[in-house]
Amino acid sequence: MKSGKSIGPDKPSIQLTERDRAILEFVREHGAAWFDVLYCKFFPDGQPEMARSTLRRLCGTAPHYRFLRPQSSMGGAKAHYQLTFAATRLLGCSPARSRPLGAVALARRYALQWFLFLADETDRVLLDGDAIKNLANTSVQALLDLTYYIAGPDDQPHLGILTIDHGGSTQRIVRKLLTILSAVAESGALDRFIQRRALNLTVLTVSEGKKRSVAWAYQRRLAKLSHPSLRRLRELTASHGNIDLHVWVVPGLDQLVFSNESQS
Repeated sequence: MKSGKSIGPDKPSIQLTERDRAILEFVREHGAAWFDVLYCKFFPDGQPEMARSTLRRLCGTAPHYRFLRPQSSMGGAKAHYQLTFAATRLLGCSPARSRPLGAVALARRYALQWFLFLADETDRVLLDGDAIKNLANTSVQALLDLTYYIAGPDDQPHLGILTIDHGGSTQRIVRKLLTILSAVAESGALDRFIQRRALNLTVLTVSEGKKRSVAWAYQRRLAKLSHPSLRRLRELTASHGNIDLHVWVVPGLDQLVFSNESQS
C-alpha cells in the first residue's frame, strides 16, 4: 500500500505548493487556460522552463493525468489545460469542470483571457451579474445578460461591454452592438458612465480586416439609425461625447474559430 494521500489508484500524491493551488483555482474559475496566460500570471520572473516544469508535474502522464489535462487547440498549434476529475474532487467543485469544452465556449475563454491578461498592461476584471447589478443599480435582464469588464482606478472606473467574434458576419456583430446601445439607452442605468465618457463597447475579433470592417459598418449604421431608443442616447452623448468603440484583434483566435468550423 502506498503511503501518503493519493487520489485514485494510479495517481501518486504530490506536494502541492501555494502556486500550484492558485493555478488549479484559476483553471477552475475560467474553465480552461493556455500556457501563455498561466506563464504571464503565475511566473512573473520570466522563467518559461519553470512554468513548463510546473505544468508537467500537475499534469503527470497520459492517460492517468493528475490534476490538469492538456488538450489540443488552435488546430494543434497550442494546448490548453482543463481540470481532471481528481482535481475537481480536490477543489470541491462540480465534476462538470473536467468535461471537454465545445468550440464556442473554448473560443470565448481564449479571447477573454487574452484580453484580460495579455493584451496590454491595463488591469481588467470581469464583472458577474451580481456585480453589475450593484454597480449600475439595475435589474434589467437585457443589461445583466451582457459581458462587462472594469478597468482603471477604483474611484473613477471605466466600464466596458464585451462582444466576441466567433466567426460571424460583420453585419451580425454590428446588429448586436446596436442592440446593446438600445438597451443601454432605454434603461438609463449606465448614464453616469456615459456622462464622464467612461463607457465603451469592445469587440474581440479574428483579423485586421474584420476589425476595419466592423468599425466602418458600425459608424455607418449608427449614423443612419433613427430608432426612438437611440434619440435619448444621442442627446446624452451630444454634450459628453460618443460611446467609444474599441476593436481588438486577438492573435490566434482565427485559428481556433476556423479550425473548429472545419472539424464540425
